[in-house]
Amino acid sequence: MHERHEHEQYFFLPETVTELADFAAGFARPCCLCAPTVGAELAVRGASVRVLDLDERFAGVRGFVPYDLYRPRALDEDYDLILCDPPFHKVSPAQLFDAIRTLARGAFTQPLLVCYPREREAALLGTFAPFGLVPTGYFPRYISVQAHAPGDIQFYGNLPITTPGR
Repeated sequence: MHERHEHEQYFFLPETVTELADFAAGFARPCCLCAPTVGAELAVRGASVRVLDLDERFAGVRGFVPYDLYRPRALDEDYDLILCDPPFHKVSPAQLFDAIRTLARGAFTQPLLVCYPREREAALLGTFAPFGLVPTGYFPRYISVQAHAPGDIQFYGNLPITTPGR
């Protein structure tokens, strides 16, 4: 499946998908927001995963629900992890915060991992202060990311991420 760069869609390298799926598999009810390849891998493994994305090409993935970050809606379900790889430049930190707060049903204790460019770290951490995000030191790799060098994008979270890549 090809990436849709016009939508700021960039897929993780297979090794990163495996590492993230291995980590997320330790949770009973993970939610992959804008990270459909990780959600698809978890679904293949038989996990009870929610995959939220606009890309209808993932509609065949068990657990897929179309989701628009610009028009977030609450779903009547809880997650023990939200893993998010948003479009960095098309969605502002405030818009992303609103979507994640909506999915977390206002619970700022929601375990959360958000992938974001390090150059915009201050904006993300300031906006997500209620969730208590900090840099995790985990730097995902993508198939084709033109605007960023390796190590420029990192996961921020309120829980430690442990993968073989760390």
